[in-house]
Amino acid sequence: MVVLEYEVDIPRSAGNPTHTEAEWRAGDTAIHAKNIDDHYECFWYTDAEAHDFVTTLEEHASEHPDNISDLLQFTRSVNNGEEVIVENQADAELLANSSGTTYIECKLGPVTGYWKEESPIRNDLPDFPHLVHISGPYTSLESLRVLYHALAPDGLTVEDRDELIGAAINFIQQ
Repeated sequence: MVVLEYEVDIPRSAGNPTHTEAEWRAGDTAIHAKNIDDHYECFWYTDAEAHDFVTTLEEHASEHPDNISDLLQFTRSVNNGEEVIVENQADAELLANSSGTTYIECKLGPVTGYWKEESPIRNDLPDFPHLVHISGPYTSLESLRVLYHALAPDGLTVEDRDELIGAAINFIQQ
């Protein structure tokens, strides 16, 4: 069962856009969404590893009806504490399988995403030590749905996955 943890409006300050954010939980799993002027941000904690992130994005790009595989671009990574510019998908796959990789970033058409080894801001979800963050224009919500289903924590029921991403997308579309 999905429960709304909080919903809050954050006023504009110091040139930052006004935004609304909310978080939902199902058991020990959480998803967080933000509406920020012309785009959304959504993130969740997961046990999906870096290679799961890379291969899921590659699969989604190749299966997308608009054939967006040419638009998939891995941009940077952090490996053993050093930032690495990723020049192609083969490099991304190599880094994703490296034990020293703690961050991988990509662009898939209008969507930007990253996978992060650990999330220091949330210690109350210890079974899900990784963070996946996706942002994009409101027209890219189907990509968000597909990526969430593929990269949600293992052990989460299909019904809870549907409810969590559904709640986030409904909130984003407000």
